[in-house]
Amino acid sequence: MDFGNVAGSAGSCIENSTHACYGDRVNNTTDPNGYGTYGVGNGFTPNVIVDYTGPNHRLVAVQPQEGGGYAFGTSFHGSQYTITLSADAGFNVRLNSVTIKNTDIPNTPQTETFQVWADGTHLTSLDFTYDNAVDPTDFTFSLLAHSISIIADSAFVGIAALNFDQVAVAATPIPAALPLFASGLAGLGFARWRRNKKAAKAA
Repeated sequence: MDFGNVAGSAGSCIENSTHACYGDRVNNTTDPNGYGTYGVGNGFTPNVIVDYTGPNHRLVAVQPQEGGGYAFGTSFHGSQYTITLSADAGFNVRLNSVTIKNTDIPNTPQTETFQVWADGTHLTSLDFTYDNAVDPTDFTFSLLAHSISIIADSAFVGIAALNFDQVAVAATPIPAALPLFASGLAGLGFARWRRNKKAAKAA
């Protein structure tokens, strides 16, 4: 899911919610908004939906000296936005990496705080100061959950890309001894029933 490939924010799903989003139930490599192709993790993700929530969310142009492209940001400092990856039943989503870039103020140190949540549990907070960096900065993960949320709160450093996969949930195997245990309980119950029946006749 790469915001850097967006040619402009006017027609993006983030701006007006009228189009399918980058990374949202991806079945092929063609962006539905017509802006080219984009990364979708290590494969297609038709069982993962991407949601954006929070005030003033927008795409922010990144200065060439800070790596160019676009990043997902907010309109002013202190305005939180949340990107949530949610898997369909029978699947989990694995977050591999988050790529960030400095946006509005080139060559000026800016701090971004990320909170990472998995299935409603807060896992970590990542405070990062973008100090005269030209190349994007990657945070790497290997986080597997049904729903993963990233909360950010800076107007000046934004998310440029997310890399994630969908993973099928393996069926829980039945222990080999369980059927034997169940048949043993049934046998004991039958023996007790016969014994009680004989006792009733003898009486």
